[in-house]
This record gives sequence, structure tokens and C-alpha cells, in this order.
Amino acid sequence: MKKVWSILKENFPGISLLLILLVAFAVRVWGIRFGLPNLYHPDEWAIVDRALGILRTGDYNPHDFGYPSLYMYIEGITFIFHFFYGVSKGLYTSLADIQLPGFYLWGRLTTAFLGTSTVYIVYLIGRRMFGEKVGLLSALLLAFSFFHVKDSHYITVDVPASFFVALSFLFCYLILEKGEKRHYILAGLFAGLSMATKWNVAPILLSLIVAYLLASWRNRALTDGIFIGLLAFGLGLFIGTPYAFLDLPKFLNDLAGIMVHYRGGHPGFEASVPWLFYLKHMASSEGLGVAIFLCAAGGILLSLMRRSDKDLLLLSFPLVYFLLVSSSKVTFPRNVLPLYPFLVLYGGCFLSEIIKFLSSRFRLEGGKKNLIVAGLLVLVLTMPVIRIVQFDYGCSIKDTRTRAAEWVEKNLPRGSKIAAEFYAPPISRNFEVVKFPFLDRPPEWFLEQNFDYLVFDGADFQRYFDEPDKYHEQVEKYNKLFRLGTLIKDFKADERVEGFLSPEIRIYKVSS
Repeated sequence: MKKVWSILKENFPGISLLLILLVAFAVRVWGIRFGLPNLYHPDEWAIVDRALGILRTGDYNPHDFGYPSLYMYIEGITFIFHFFYGVSKGLYTSLADIQLPGFYLWGRLTTAFLGTSTVYIVYLIGRRMFGEKVGLLSALLLAFSFFHVKDSHYITVDVPASFFVALSFLFCYLILEKGEKRHYILAGLFAGLSMATKWNVAPILLSLIVAYLLASWRNRALTDGIFIGLLAFGLGLFIGTPYAFLDLPKFLNDLAGIMVHYRGGHPGFEASVPWLFYLKHMASSEGLGVAIFLCAAGGILLSLMRRSDKDLLLLSFPLVYFLLVSSSKVTFPRNVLPLYPFLVLYGGCFLSEIIKFLSSRFRLEGGKKNLIVAGLLVLVLTMPVIRIVQFDYGCSIKDTRTRAAEWVEKNLPRGSKIAAEFYAPPISRNFEVVKFPFLDRPPEWFLEQNFDYLVFDGADFQRYFDEPDKYHEQVEKYNKLFRLGTLIKDFKADERVEGFLSPEIRIYKVSS
């Protein structure tokens, strides 16, 4: 027994890291089948459709640059593996047999893997910059950061972009520490791949420049390192999204469209003080959680007090990136996900200093010190863990839309004419279903078209009712639509998950 304990103690960092990564992956894949075989997430299709389009047509041009193409290509590779897996199992004989649920599952697992890999990269950065303890603590904080866990369930670009940002930053720090040519190449390459995943993470290039300038200040910079890094950045960007260069007019027009959209507004996702909105969200249970957020804030204050080269480098990306995303009144919480690896590094530093202070102040050793560490971790992680369990469990049970579709099938007359909002339940072909945004039509139009039932989806209407003063006009239109009929069934939203997963579904019978 003593020998086993000795081995565990000797290999504690490696065992701890392995456990952190296993748990991180587990909470990112629990509930990952949500909605399937139905497809409910409002944004996943943008990546999936284009990735499948590559398989079906061989056309690598996405023809739409709202998102860069790198993650489409990565998912395309994932889908090729799934396709041949399906062929080997007798599920498919050709691309014409493709079934979307299987592709979605494999695609989501790819995101979960990249999310878990980011936890490992954070460990490497923390260990390299501040020591083993900070590396492990930072990895643990990211493993249980709710918003990062949640978004690791989806085929969207934010978690993958955070992965490439963290990877690029790791090599930026190595430029400061060692400054070998390969570090410039890899820092620039992964910075380019970051931007080829999500346009607005371009400020990671600033970390490369800052690393070079700081190394120059210490007389240990590679003379042509910055040019090598910038060339590698361009190469990474071209590899990840080549048609931004080859189809330049379309790229420029689409990028301009994104900028106009962020400047013009997006109902339900607008804030009068964007930076305050993002801070509040990160501090809430839907973001990092208040305890991890306070640890990150404490770490930032300590960093500002130290003012070392590595602290300046660590601040370079998150400061500029936060200012960038806060410059628009359109505020999507997922926009700040690339900050999470940096915030948990600050949090890990702060927790390490707290442990060091308490150990010194109360002369704690051995078991007493371990007890204090365990107590601190319980204090910091309890609420995020509870929120993660709630969310993952909510994803693993039937969505309100699935239950609503089953209810319609059993209770409404076959052949009924049903108007349903865009994200409403997948009602079968036994009914005449028309889907569109309800606000595009006046109330009287539904009567003129002789609809029997109206199906309202909270993913569409709830954002307006959450802020009725700001969206008074939209709320009034919905209230008029509600008055067209009688509410015959109401599937309440599942509060354990977010709005577009298990939203409220209302079914009205139109008054004759």
C-alpha cells in the first residue's frame, strides 16, 4: 500500500491532469445527442451544410464568408470518416444515403474534443509561464467553466477558435522564453488558423508582435523573426480560408455585411453598454460563474502589480479582444469565449497565490494544506458544477419541441393547416405545415390563409418579451397574434438549458 501511495504521490501532476481531461471530456459529451434526430441549434447548419456540400460537390469554395471556412474543412474531414464508418456498418452505400443525425453527432464530438484539448493547452501555458500548480489549477477552472462546456456541445466556431488562439499564444510565450525560428512559425501559423476559424480573433496576431518586441527589448529576439511570424500567419489564414483570397469580391462584401449587421443591431442581442453586458455574463452562472470570475479578476490585479514581461504578454490579446467585441451594440455571449483560456490562467495564478499565502500564514503542511486546497476548490467549483450537471441532464432528455411534435401527431386532426415559426417543432407530413418568421405577416393574413393552428416557439418570441420596453412593437405584434386563437397546449421552457434548447412551445387553435 505504501508503495502504491508513493507512486501516486510521485506521479500526482500527471494523474491529476489525466483526471481533469477525462472529466472535462465527459461533461462536454454528456447530452451531446440533444435533439437528434431533429436538428434544433440555430447556427450549426451553417457549418454542417457547407461541410456536406464539399463532400457532395467537391466545391471547396463556401460561397459565403459569414464564417471563415477552416472549421467547415475540419468537419468535412470528420464527415468523411463518418461516411466510411457508415458504409462499413451497412448504413450508407453512397453519399446519396447520408443521414444528418449521424453526421451531427460526429461533428459535435469533434467540437468536444477541441474543447477538451484547449483545457490541455491551458495547462501547458500555465505550467510553462507560472509553474505546475498554476497549470493544473487553470486547466481545472476551464474544465468546469460552464459556458465553455456548453458551447463544446455544438458544431460552431467559437470553441475551435479558442483552441487555436490558445495554441498560438503558447508559441508566442515560447518566443519570449526561447525565441527559436519554429516558435515564430508556429505562433504565426496558428494565429492565421485562429482567424480562419473566427474572423474577430485577429488580435491574437498582436501577441506575436508583443512577444517579438519584448524579446527584442531583452536582446534575445530572432532578427527576422517577426517577418517569419507574419508570413506564417498569412499562410495559416490562406490554408484555412483560401477563397477569401481567391474569391476576394465576395469575401469583402460578406465581411462588410457582418460589420453592418453588428453596427445595425440584432433584436434580442443588443446592449447599451456592451462591455458591462459581457462582464455581467461572464460573472453569472451562465458564463464562468462568480467564483471563477472573481479569481480571474484577482489574477489580473496581481498581474498588473507584477508588470513582468510575461504578464504584459498575457494581457495583450484579452485586453484588445475585449475592447474589440465591446465596440458593437450587438452582443452575443459566445463572442467572449476566446477570452476564457486567458481568464482561467489568471484565475489559476490567483488561487495559487491564495494557497501560498494561507500555507505561509498558518504554517500549513501535508494533510492540512491539502484540506485547505480541497476546500478552496469546492468553494470555487460547486456552483459551476451544479450548473453543468443541470445543463447536461437537460440536454439528455426530450426537447420541448420533440414533445410538442409528438403531441401534435397524437391530438390534432390529420391534414390540418399549421403555421409554425422558423425554429418550431418538426411536425410530420401528416399535416400541411408552413414555416416562416411570424412577424413577417400581419395577423389578418393568417385568417385569410385559413390556418387551423399556430405554433409559437419561444426561441423566436421570448427574446422580445424578456425586454418588453425595448421591443414594444414586436411584443404588441405577438400579443395580437396570440389573440387570433385559443391556447390549447403550452410546453413550458426547460430552465435547466438555454432558450433555443427546450424553449416554450405554444399551440393555438385559430378562432373561426
